[in-house]
Amino acid sequence: MNVEYDLLPEDIFAFHHFQSYGTDRTSTGRKVFWSVMAVICIGLLVVLSLATQSWQAGLGMIIPLVFVLTALFRDRIAHYQINQMLRKEQNAKWLGFRSLTIAPEYLNITTELSANCILWSGVHKIKSTDVYAYLYTSSSEAIVIPTRAFRNDEEFDRFVAKAIEYRKMARTQEDHSD
Repeated sequence: MNVEYDLLPEDIFAFHHFQSYGTDRTSTGRKVFWSVMAVICIGLLVVLSLATQSWQAGLGMIIPLVFVLTALFRDRIAHYQINQMLRKEQNAKWLGFRSLTIAPEYLNITTELSANCILWSGVHKIKSTDVYAYLYTSSSEAIVIPTRAFRNDEEFDRFVAKAIEYRKMARTQEDHSD
């Protein structure tokens, strides 16, 4: 089976989000929750600092505020860092055209700059969502395959099922050769 697609910056963002939260989309509920928490914490900090009017209390309130703001803007900070990384010329290979072929013994991924053949024993796990499939080649690296690369969801599901089947077959053969 073969699929061709362009890997885009939003695909890298989705993978980062999947690695961090277990989902490739930012949950609206999570954003609302953290926004409400930030407003509550900031309100409490203002009330407490006005009530105590001491610099020690104000300093003690800055630390929780920093934690809340960091949690609130974590995705934006990560997107900024990923954008900065992708702007560097040597990282251009991470984006652009991909051709991915899966066969019973291996998968082959070809880009504009490289061609790599990976045995299924080199694929540590396969995860999929309704938007992406992730073929992990290490605990923090994966081949990202967007559903937009396929004509429909059924074709995407068949591709993922076949990849899982090939990986299981390779694992079974490894176990029997020991």
